[in-house]
Order: sequence, then structure tokens, then C-alpha cells
Amino acid sequence: MKIGTKLLIFFSVIAIIAVLFTSIVLFFTASNAMQERAIAQLESIVVLKESHLTSFIEEEIGDLESIALDDLFVNEYKIMLDDHLIHQYEKTQLHNEFRKRLNVKLTTMGQDFIELYIINFDGHVHISTDQNQEGKIKTKDEYFIKGLTQSFVQKFHYSLTLRQPAITIATPIKDSKNNVIAVLAGNVNLREINNLMQERHGLGETGETYLVNSFNYMITDSRFEKGYALKKTIYTEGVKDCLNKNNGFGVYDNYRDNVVIGVYKWLSEHNVCLIAEIDQEEALRPVKDLRNTIIILNFVIMSLIIFFGYMFSKTITNPILELTNAADQIAKDDFDINIKAQSNDELGKLSRSFNTMANDLQKSKLNLEEIVRDRTKELTKKITQLEKFHKYVVDRELKMLEQKKKIKELTSQLKKENDKKKKNTI
Repeated sequence: MKIGTKLLIFFSVIAIIAVLFTSIVLFFTASNAMQERAIAQLESIVVLKESHLTSFIEEEIGDLESIALDDLFVNEYKIMLDDHLIHQYEKTQLHNEFRKRLNVKLTTMGQDFIELYIINFDGHVHISTDQNQEGKIKTKDEYFIKGLTQSFVQKFHYSLTLRQPAITIATPIKDSKNNVIAVLAGNVNLREINNLMQERHGLGETGETYLVNSFNYMITDSRFEKGYALKKTIYTEGVKDCLNKNNGFGVYDNYRDNVVIGVYKWLSEHNVCLIAEIDQEEALRPVKDLRNTIIILNFVIMSLIIFFGYMFSKTITNPILELTNAADQIAKDDFDINIKAQSNDELGKLSRSFNTMANDLQKSKLNLEEIVRDRTKELTKKITQLEKFHKYVVDRELKMLEQKKKIKELTSQLKKENDKKKKNTI
């Protein structure tokens, strides 16, 4: 594998690891931040709605007490209780007139109460805005017992009379001598509390708030399902913990089997849980958008890193490649090298040193060639001289051999002549 490829892979892996690590940390940090933000917002909604609920109940108590303290109202009711002052016919008429007055009081309160009624000292409903309720016994009802001494709110309960969830407020009716003569009671219209719980400000598309009683029943309507009040039991983790009289928050499956971020608070004064929830998917939607943005940015960043890594590797591999080619040239006895060294780093210094070395080798080669030429010329001259001397010696030897041959021939001829002379002499 080429060094450029190795460098590119190395830088790409390091960059990808760094980018992925940073992205993961950023994603989880943002997720936690968004979840904490959602929890903080739900907590503020819970506090606000608890405050509104408490204010609403206190306002209704005040409205009921203002009626019970109305001297004209009390005096008219006392007249009805005096059997010696009026005949039965007149008493019936007065009873009907007083019921009308009570209905006027109910109307002036708007829709805060669905029924107002007076319970006499014996515990029977004496007069009611709902005539069908008159005569019913309330002696065992907590609000009647407590209402004989003070203003009292019976917490969320199921009213058999109304056949629906109810909050009943009771306050004593006293005469001028501060003696209790009856109890004024009113069934609060839970539609107002329902509207309070259904108010969606700050809850987005999937958020909702609702109340759950100690028997796990939802006592206000669901935003998504109708007819859940006192018909739907809820056993989510949030409700379970809240009914243990704890306040808290968490991520859990709600009654619709959706994963939600929930905040819950036990309202001891009302004996109910106030739950605020929002789907986790919606609460963390900005994080998902951030995740998509991070993915796109990561792709762009990694592409840029790979591109610049490739270009950077070229700044390393190109000089090395030039040095390699130069080394190959030197190996082929070619010293005509000029490496372009533009950088001032180690590779630039190495390239310049390589150029210097190649130039030195080129000079050494030229010097050596000149020396070789001089030596060759000198040797050639000497060889020529040796050849001339050798020729001279050879020629001399040949001449001597020829002279010797001639001498030998003369000697042989002389010998023959001498022998011939001797024969002649004999």
C-alpha cells in the first residue's frame, strides 16, 4: 500500500473518530438539555395549575361564605324555620320563593356551581336549586358534619346523587346570635377545573395535564379520549409514585402507551395527583432536527477532511516520490537532477541536500572522467612507446637471426670449400 494511501486512511480514521465522538457527546448533551428543559417547563405548568386550582377553590369558598353571611338571606331562611309565624300554604310559597332566590344566587355565580342547597340541622336537604334533591339525607356526609362548624371542602369524590366526580363545599349558616341553624352546600362545577386542566399553553401538540384520585381513577377528562373521568384507571409509573404521596418526574409509558416525559405532584389539600406530560418524541424533536443537521455537517466535514487530507498527503508523498525517482536516476548513473524544494520543512531540507549530493556526484563523475581520460591518454602514449620499442627489438632480433643465418651459410660454404680443397690436395 502506498504511503499516500496510508496517510489518507490514517487522517480519515482519526478525523472520523473525532467527529463521531464530538457528535455523540453533542447529541446526548443536547438530549439531556432538552429533556431538562421539558421537565422544567412541565414543573412550572404543574405549579401554575396547582395555584389556579387552589385559587379557584378558595374563590368558590368565598362565594359560598358571602351567601351564608348575607343577613337578608339568613333572615328569610329563619322565617321559613318558624312554624308559628306562617301557615303551611304560606310556608310552601315562601319555600318556592326561597328556592328561586337560591337559583338567582346560583346564576349570579356564573357556572362555578352546578347546585346550591341548604341542609337543615337534622341532615336533610331542605332547599335545593335542584328540587329533586330536596329531602335527601346527608347526615353521614363529611362535608355536612364538618360544615356545621366551619367552611369545609370535601375533596374530589364520586357523588352518587350527581353520578359524576364532584367537589362539595359547605359552610355554616349562623343567626345573629352566631348559632348554627343550617349548612349551605354547593357542588362545584368541575367543568371549570376540566377547562383548567385542558388549557394547552406551553404543552405543545401532545402535552396534557389531568388529575388522578387515590383510587387511580382519572377525575378530569383526557385531552385525547372522551369519557375517561372516573371510568379510566391509570397505573403508569408516574401515577404509582405520585399516589405514594411523592413529587417527581420521569420518562415512562403513559395511559395511551406513548413514551412521555412526565412531572407529577401530590396535592394533599385536594387528595389528588396533578400530572403533566408531553410525548418524548415531541419534546426531543429539536434534538432530532439537530441530529439530522449533525449528520449533514459530519458528512460535509468528513468530505472536507478527506479532501484536505488527500491534499496534505500529496505535500508529503510528492517530495518523497521525487526523491525516489531521483534515487532511481542516480542508480542509473544519471546525476542530472534538480528536485524542486519549495517547503522549509524536513522534506524541503532533504530535497535540497539531495540536490547538493547529486551535484557533488555529478562533479565527482566529471572529475573522475577527466582523470580517467588523462590516465588513458598517458597509458595510450606509453603503450605506443612500448609498441615502438617492441618493434625495434623484434626487428633487431630478426636482423640478428638473419645475420646468424648468413654467417652459418658462409661457414658451411667455407667448410665445403675447405673440404673440397683437401680432397684436391690428396
